[in-house]
Amino acid sequence: MDAGDPDLTTAMTEMLADFAEVDATGDPMAVEVWTSSLLGTWWLAAPDAVGVIGDSVVEHLRTTADARARALLTAVTAVAPVELADKAAAAVRELAGLGLPAPVWADAIGVASLEGCWCWGDAYGDVMSVFCRFDGPMGPHALSVLIDWSQPLGGYATDAWLTDEPDQALADARRMLAEDADGDLMELRELDPAEARRLIENAFQVTDLVPERLDPDAPEATLPDYRALVLARCRLLPEPVAPTPLTGAEQAKLAEEFLAETDLEPTELVRRYTRRFIEYGAMTDPGDPLRASVLKVDGFFTHALADNPAIPEIEALTKVAVAFTEWAAQRRGLTEAARTRLMADTELCAREHSEEAILLWLPEVRQESYILRVDVAGAKPPIWRRLRVPGDMSLAELHIVLQIAFEWDDSQEHIFLINGLIASIPYELEEFDFDERAVGVSQVAAKPGGKLMYIYDHTEQWRHVIKFEKVEPPDNDRPVACLGGRQPSPSTGRDFDPARIDATLRALTAPE
Repeated sequence: MDAGDPDLTTAMTEMLADFAEVDATGDPMAVEVWTSSLLGTWWLAAPDAVGVIGDSVVEHLRTTADARARALLTAVTAVAPVELADKAAAAVRELAGLGLPAPVWADAIGVASLEGCWCWGDAYGDVMSVFCRFDGPMGPHALSVLIDWSQPLGGYATDAWLTDEPDQALADARRMLAEDADGDLMELRELDPAEARRLIENAFQVTDLVPERLDPDAPEATLPDYRALVLARCRLLPEPVAPTPLTGAEQAKLAEEFLAETDLEPTELVRRYTRRFIEYGAMTDPGDPLRASVLKVDGFFTHALADNPAIPEIEALTKVAVAFTEWAAQRRGLTEAARTRLMADTELCAREHSEEAILLWLPEVRQESYILRVDVAGAKPPIWRRLRVPGDMSLAELHIVLQIAFEWDDSQEHIFLINGLIASIPYELEEFDFDERAVGVSQVAAKPGGKLMYIYDHTEQWRHVIKFEKVEPPDNDRPVACLGGRQPSPSTGRDFDPARIDATLRALTAPE
């Protein structure tokens, strides 16, 4: 963008007219906020636009050479990134040499002394507000940044704001945590200023890397308005010390400590995914590899499943993610309430990821008819039914067919066992299970002769062995049918009547 561009000249005329109103107030804080918001509009276009647009603006103001231009350049020196601020400062000196007066607020803008830093958020470090209180010529004020760790790149800034009542804001935060029903899951503590600066600066660096830097559904977010001002205040804090990453030897030592203190069988796969989980934590939380968080677990699954692991690997990484999170939470001293909530959320997250990943290994649903023989295990004389069902029937629908075929009353719990994995309805799911509504009969009947187990009534443990006898072309007239069987139902004792059962199945599948 050229400083002599007519479009820039027009934009600068409008910009200076807007700036004149805030300049006239003589309020240095209002000037800072207006200028920070201006830089925020440039940042929204692209992270590097602040420098590109800013260079042209500074050059245009320098050549404009009037008191208003000097005032705006002075404001830019207070809140802009260092490189742009230095260029603006050089332009200010040049205009001062021409005898142009300084604005009335020139000695106050950008001047502040730190009075303390705090942070509050959930006990897991998933969401945190970093709050820094200042005083000085502009009076007491505080800047706060909301940091979210849901990105695998690390914590990123999702919002920022300014208050001129810092003591009230801090008291409100304390009261909110004290009154919150989930207060045991939250914490508020003082924060080392250098650590506050590291967290904030890192968060804005990550935000610049996130394509969707702002939530379009949250127009009230003030991050762009205060971004430049927050970063300028950060430069008044002590230089941060970068966390020391764990060495390979330290990661190996941590893995051995974990495996020694948990009940996991240290198989080769468990060891591999223990190392990977620790490596992931060292990458996303270099200063805190033991952070125990469901968002960290979620990110790890996304990271690990990108390699398309086989089912045994999925099972191993799931066991490790859950066990390591519980172990880390205990090591960090999280409260019992915090650990209970964490583990419930972690187990749900792990189950959903593993179930979805395992489903990817199932074959495509087929439309053919499948002939099944279902035997009640151990029954003497044998109790069995032969059924025809469509390949695209879900296991949830097959459960209903089996209830009808054996004349159960569907009053007890049930599960399907598929090669050691469990499929059932959602509220009965356990680790590594399928949602039976999402699995088709043809997907678990790899070939004729394959078997599936259906268990009904966890107390009586009625086990039904389902054998896939053959595959036939689809039968559109009678897609579900009872083709034969022997012996009464184990529960009702009613004589086996295939016609009665078949009529019920017909009614079940008849179009409405």
